[in-house]
Amino acid sequence: MSRVRFNEIKGDRWNKTRNLFFETHSNLERGTPGCFMYTEADWLFYYFVNTRQLYRLPMPKTREWFLITMRRFRERTTTTPVGSSYYTTVGRLVPITTVMLEVAGIKMEQL
Repeated sequence: MSRVRFNEIKGDRWNKTRNLFFETHSNLERGTPGCFMYTEADWLFYYFVNTRQLYRLPMPKTREWFLITMRRFRERTTTTPVGSSYYTTVGRLVPITTVMLEVAGIKMEQL
C-alpha cells in the first residue's frame, strides 16, 4: 500500500539575492511559528516566480539540517500591514548553493 505524500508550495518574487527565505516566525507579535518550522509536508516546492526556477526540498530532512545550522544564516524581518496595525515575519536567508551542497536530494528545475 502506498503512502500519501504531502507537498507545500512557497512562491517568492525576490530572487536577486540567491537565497531561500526559511520562515521561523509567521507572526512574531502573536508568537506564531513560521510554516518552515511546522509543515508536515514531505516536499517543500520553493518557486521563484520571476525566473521560473523551482527548488524541490525534501522535508523534514531540510528542516533537521536547518535547525542544526540556522545560526550561520542572516536573520531578516518583514512587516505586513493589517488595517491600522501590522505583523512581523521573521526568517533566515539561506544561500541556495549552501543548502544544495549540504542537503541530499534537493533538485532545481527551470520551468
